[in-house]
Amino acid sequence: KAQAEAAGAQVGQSQALLVRARQDAERFGQLYNTTMKAVSKAEVDAANAARAAATADVAARRDTANAAKANIAAATSARDVLNAQIKVLQAQLKDAQQQVGYSRIVAPVDGRIGRRSV
Repeated sequence: KAQAEAAGAQVGQSQALLVRARQDAERFGQLYNTTMKAVSKAEVDAANAARAAATADVAARRDTANAAKANIAAATSARDVLNAQIKVLQAQLKDAQQQVGYSRIVAPVDGRIGRRSV
């Protein structure tokens, strides 16, 4: 669960970086398109590349978070299966103990046999 929570936090962090990268790309694009060309084409390209990288990072972190959630679901299912197996084994143990109880022969009276007629 901790991994899933950490992955979720990383997704939030990456989304914040993506918002900033988008804003920077738009700002540099507007500054480049003005008549004064306040920024260079390289700066615009760098801002666009940062935006693309941030978009990819958000997607990767979402995938990581989803994988962590899937691992939690798989572990929960495995735990449920193991709990069911434990219950089956406990029932088998109880049955085996009962069968052992049937195999004992107990005399109705304590003492020795005086005469055998076999």
